[in-house]
Parts: sequence; structure tokens; C-alpha cells
Amino acid sequence: MKQTSRIVHLVVPHLPVQVEVRRSQLQNRFVVGGRPWDPGVVLDAAELARQAGVEPGMPLARAALRCPEALFIPADYPAYLDAHSAIEAALRAFTERVETADLGRFYLQTAQLQRAHPQEDALARALMALARQQSGLDLQVGLASERFTAEQAAQMAELNGVLIVPPRSGRSFLAPLPLSVLPIDPEMHRRLIMVGVRTLGDLAALPRLSVIRQFGAQAGLIHDLAAGADPRPVQPNAPPLALTQHVDFEPPIVDSLQLAYAVEVLAGDLADELGDRRAQAQGVRVALTDLVPVCQSASGVLEPPTAGKRRLARRALALMNTLSLPAEIQALTLVVYPLRPAHLGAGQLALFSASRDARAARLREALRRIRQRFGPDSIVSGGALRCPEAQAIEVETDRRGVPRRLGWDRGPGRQPQACAVSTIYEHWQERTGWWAHPRCRDYYRLEDRQGRVRVVYQDLVDGSWWLEGWYEG
Repeated sequence: MKQTSRIVHLVVPHLPVQVEVRRSQLQNRFVVGGRPWDPGVVLDAAELARQAGVEPGMPLARAALRCPEALFIPADYPAYLDAHSAIEAALRAFTERVETADLGRFYLQTAQLQRAHPQEDALARALMALARQQSGLDLQVGLASERFTAEQAAQMAELNGVLIVPPRSGRSFLAPLPLSVLPIDPEMHRRLIMVGVRTLGDLAALPRLSVIRQFGAQAGLIHDLAAGADPRPVQPNAPPLALTQHVDFEPPIVDSLQLAYAVEVLAGDLADELGDRRAQAQGVRVALTDLVPVCQSASGVLEPPTAGKRRLARRALALMNTLSLPAEIQALTLVVYPLRPAHLGAGQLALFSASRDARAARLREALRRIRQRFGPDSIVSGGALRCPEAQAIEVETDRRGVPRRLGWDRGPGRQPQACAVSTIYEHWQERTGWWAHPRCRDYYRLEDRQGRVRVVYQDLVDGSWWLEGWYEG
């Protein structure tokens, strides 16, 4: 009887903390990310600091208030990436179908491994043993038929242990878990709690169509996850966690204009590589080395994520200006991290951010009064509006397949329209396997010579090009 392919999720809990403990023998009360007065955020925190309320993503200043006795240390991204890469290399000795989801998080499919390892428990333990041997770090492994179920199994596994969810048991395994494990927004979580839905089993028991009508089309996937049905496959060509460009200056440079030029060149090289990988960067780090040698570095986020040369260079130059430039600069390093597939979860932009300033509070109050006076449908979500259909177009591309000229028919009695492309703002790839409706497209957000911004895509199944309807000029 043929075995079905299953998914293994391997996670290294708190990888930065484990690396720091292993090499520096630090105690269990420290925070990774920088000094309390630095403008960055917490990357990770040791157990006692987490117990005091310190969480990843929290501003360093707030973490210092939560746990003032903690030792604050800078993040050593190269060391963490080395540990991550060692585990990835060990897993690729088993199979090429390895996906990196985040620092220390990996997915594998068992299809190519079942002949050599017919017993799932033996397979999972062999993967974990090799990964531990290569990295020396503690791991947790989950194995299930669906991606989301494997994630939760790994989180519930004991340290250096394996938790296997039998086939067709995903729904019952997930049923007692709280709603907080789902990727849902706080408002949806609040409304579900108000009607007595507190676990994944409660949510899965609701009619799927009713959930979609209440919370929008995106809630369909949330309901599927709660019911143990996850259509997302393992993507073996996931982008790396970081890309690095480095240059040594011989002789050392002393001119800030030369340094700025070097930053722009490295940013251009990184942008080209991001484009080739169809990925975007969410953060950037600049490091300068002088003759001593002493290394200075500064990091910052890219919001929204980008693969554009100009934005990368502008952000890197801004970070460089925060450093004390040495008299002679020996080397420059530019790192972009972490990477993500270039288009994840595109949707309507928020009307306002979650800031606490008075303007946001007044806007929220005004919206509440409008809804109260004119009804709940007086303010309509962009997702409820019908999107115009895409239009078939002709596209001339360069040798890399990037659009350089667009053309399309404007209807009977009208001249065909054509325009040259001046700027490519974004490039992403969308691959979905929604049962009977698979989708595989290359998208480009671009600007033509007349200054109009458009979104075009190529259907990779039949090679046709399309212009998104709402950008038609």
C-alpha cells in the first residue's frame, strides 16, 4: 500500500539564546538585541527574562523596565545564521525538499524518505540526531499530514523529543488548542471569544460559510486550519534568511562620499540578487571595520519590505550616518535579513495604525459614531468591493524576463495602447494550490513613462500576461 507524503516540522527553540549560552556560558537572565538605550527591539530573551515579561519584538527600553537586572547583549547575526545553516545542511543530506520558514524553523516532506525510513518515528529521530550533531543545539520535532498540525506538534513536543500526529487525526489533535495559536487578527479573536468560541475545536464546529460571511474571505483558511485542513505545501525553494555583500578597501578610504558610493553599489548588488530570488528584505544592517580592527554596525527595519535598490541604499545610508565614522575605513559589509517570498498576504491597507496618539483615538471615535448612526455597513471594507477583471496584454521583456514595454487592445474603434516601463517597484511570485484552482503567477508593480503605476502578472502555466483591472489607464 502506497504511503502518503507527510510533513516534518523541526524547530530550534530560542536559537539566539542557545548559541549565546553555548559559546559564552551566560546565565539564564539575559536579553539579545542590543543595549537598553539602543533604538532596536528584542531579538530573543533567556528563560528568566521571559518570565519577567520580556518578549521578542519588544523595544529594548521597555524590556529593561520589565527586567532591569538582565544582561543586554548585541545580536550576533552571523553566528546565528551559521548555526541555522549547519542544521539546514544536515537536513539537505536527507532531502532537497527543505523549506526554511524562519531562524531555526524548517519543513520537510517525507515523500522521498519513506523508502529508506519506512517508520516515521525512526525518520524523525534520525533527522533530529543529525541536526543536533551538526549544531549542538536542542530541537523539537513534529510530524503530521498537514503543515499547521506539524507546527503545533513541534511546539508541544518535549525538548529533543518527537511528537507524531497519526494520519486523519489532525482535527482531533488540534481541537483543544486555544485560538491564540491561529494567525488571526485581534479583532477576530475578540469577536470569537465573545460568542463562546475559545478553542480550535469550537471554531471548526462552526459552518465554514458562516465564518466567511462574518469575517471575510481570509477567514476561510483560518477555519480550514482549525479543522486540520492545510493546503499549503512545503516550498523547497524558500529564500535564504539573509544575503550579504562585503568589500575590502585597499588602500583604506577616508572620504565619506566614497563610502556612500560603495554603499550604493552593494545595495544594487543585493537588489539584483533579491530580484533573482523573487524575495524581499525586511531589515538591513551596515557594518564598518577600521584598521584596529574595530567593527561598528547599525541595523534597521524596512517597512514595507522591499527589493528595490533605491530604498535599500537610502536606508543603509541613513544607518551609516548614525555611526561614528573612523578616520580610515578598511571594510564595509551590507546585510539584508530576514528574507521573505516577495508577496505574502497582500490585502487592504489599514485605515490607521495601532498608534496611541490622539489623532488615531479621534479617528476611531469618529468611525464608531458613523457606524452607530448610519449602520454597520456605512463603512465598507475594501475586500467587499468587486474587483475589475484583469485584461490580457502583450509584454516585451528583457533577457531576465522583466517587463520593459506593455501593450493592449482598447476595444473596437479605438487605437491599441502601448507604454514603456520606467521603474519596477516590486516583483513577487504567487503560488497557491487551492484544490481545483491552482495559481502560479509572477507579479510586477511598475511605473510607466507617463507616471502611472500598474500591476501586471504573467501566468506561468500558459505564459500569458495580464494587467490588473484597477490599474488600467
